[in-house]
Amino acid sequence: MQGGKIVANGDVFINEMGSPGGSGLEVQVPQSGRIRANKVYANVLIKIGEQRYKFDDDHGGISAYLDKDGQLRLHK
Repeated sequence: MQGGKIVANGDVFINEMGSPGGSGLEVQVPQSGRIRANKVYANVLIKIGEQRYKFDDDHGGISAYLDKDGQLRLHK
């Protein structure tokens, strides 16, 4: 997905989030959800529950979720 907003009711897996040109993309899942991607470009915002993270740089595969304390955990 290159730009826009994705709102899911559960886990999401996206091959590529964003674009090399920096298109803004927001991906949102509930507190119990997980976001995974093979490639994330800069200017992508992920939101899990009320926690947010915006990517400033391009990254390879990621997995994001909330831990038992409600803190966003991001594995790159």
